[in-house]
Amino acid sequence: MFLPLEKKKTLVADCSLLSNIHTKRNIEKEVRITLLQMQRLTVALVAASLLVASSHATRYHVLQDAPRKLRVIAQVNDVVPLDFTDPSVVITGEFNETIMQTGWYTLKLTSNGNYSDEDQAYAAGYFEGIVSSLPAQQHYLNHYTGNPVPDNINQWLAQHIVWVEGQIQANNATDPYWHQVGLMWSQFYGLLDGINQEATLQNFTAVQLLALTAMGDMFDLEAALVPSSRYRADWRSMKKKDFDHWFAKNTHCSSLYKVTDDLSDIFFGHAAWYNFNTMVRIFKHLTMNYNDVMTVSKTISYSSYPGMLSSFDDFYLTNTGINAIETSLEVFNLTMYEGNINPQSVLYWTRVMIATRSATSAPDWATTMAKYNSGTYNNQWMILDLSLFTPHKPLLPNTMWVCEQLPGIVKSRDVTEMLRYGYYPSYNVPMDEELFVWAGYAETVAVQGPEMNDYQTCVRAEIFRRDQGKVKDLESFQHIMRYNDYEQDPISNGNPLYAIASRVDLDPEQPQCFGALDAKISSYSLWKAGQSIVTQSGPTQQQPVFEFNNTLAPDCGLHAGIPEVFRFGWYTQQP
Repeated sequence: MFLPLEKKKTLVADCSLLSNIHTKRNIEKEVRITLLQMQRLTVALVAASLLVASSHATRYHVLQDAPRKLRVIAQVNDVVPLDFTDPSVVITGEFNETIMQTGWYTLKLTSNGNYSDEDQAYAAGYFEGIVSSLPAQQHYLNHYTGNPVPDNINQWLAQHIVWVEGQIQANNATDPYWHQVGLMWSQFYGLLDGINQEATLQNFTAVQLLALTAMGDMFDLEAALVPSSRYRADWRSMKKKDFDHWFAKNTHCSSLYKVTDDLSDIFFGHAAWYNFNTMVRIFKHLTMNYNDVMTVSKTISYSSYPGMLSSFDDFYLTNTGINAIETSLEVFNLTMYEGNINPQSVLYWTRVMIATRSATSAPDWATTMAKYNSGTYNNQWMILDLSLFTPHKPLLPNTMWVCEQLPGIVKSRDVTEMLRYGYYPSYNVPMDEELFVWAGYAETVAVQGPEMNDYQTCVRAEIFRRDQGKVKDLESFQHIMRYNDYEQDPISNGNPLYAIASRVDLDPEQPQCFGALDAKISSYSLWKAGQSIVTQSGPTQQQPVFEFNNTLAPDCGLHAGIPEVFRFGWYTQQP
């Protein structure tokens, strides 16, 4: 519920639930909704999804009357907007409900640096929760309908919360790293309270919301802790196509960095792969004016999902020129989890935001990301430092680093020399030869063939190697990031999975609602022109436009709040 500023009425939420950095907060028992209850919610969810089709942008202000007592006020057009000259304004923001028109919600917010870092973080989360409450509920139910979180993982998450809060309380005042962790958790609790303030479909416990915001971490938690998990399937005995589909659904994404031939620009892009019923998309631009010594980048732009504080795709671009992108890695060798997955660690979603906000360079980003490695959401990260790039000049050392994480180990190195040859690709396979063997990739290639997971000869490696030289400008880079010509391309061999932008829904034998969800693209020149990112939502349109009501896939699952047809153009995102 939002009240216009001109009516001078306010919605006051008593958020004084947290004290001593939330250590006294009770970890509520996980409330599980049965499949029958989920099915009964479907009608309500679909009906509610019609409410988010508004195409306008609304500006808001978050006012703080006292610690944890906030008012969210909608700005009307004919009223002079508030700004930080009003000392009660802690957040100004904008929420664009354009998912039905562009495929994206857009969230923009700026915090008031005159407030404490903790107050800024909590208010930012609270504002996001208030305006995106319905999409967050839809995203949660789309993902977890018929797929409840196992009890032992709920217990693990609860133990993690207790440990993290204890570390924050003990170290927040003296350790800048733990101060940053505390800010992420203040933002988390603000998000929780904001979502629940406006909830109509379900209220969240802290554990439930953590299962959503830590969705990437959940993949490895299930693989490590749940013997019956699909992430632990017997891949050695699978048929070839079954293995390829299983591997693709367990990993995500294609990415490419490309230097133009004349060294005038660097393009970088990412295509997220996942289930199509997760396409409740939101692009975020957060300007957090923290006062602590670790905050280097004030503004971070990134693709994301409602109810999640990190990207999860992942794609980030900061005002200081740090770009971070990942493609995820599979842990075939399950012994790597032994002794390396415990609640006394910092989950990916927290570490990546701290690394991105605090990085002074690409190697600095990698060092911070490696701290308190949880061994969950294991990825190959590419970190580009645009501040070191000068058009038409040789690439300097440390311009680009790669950071690869597996349970118990993180290895990083400068790959600028590789980029000097023109490009750097990423496709869910470790570059480091030792990690390639330790994670079990070498064995999978021997058993199942190289098409999906050999570093040099997998399908995407071959397509990138063949076609990267065709990239001359933004349009040609857009083409390669949306590329799927599986019926004509001999490398694809008639398989719609074997492409940069996969479309498994088009598989004539085993269609599934899975594939590339989007494309996010930027470059040095776009960053200089206002931190711009060019985006397209939905499966690639090089193939027939995806429609939920007209697909070969037999079951796309609940997809509330998601457009029925993905015929969207390219849209530029800016803070």
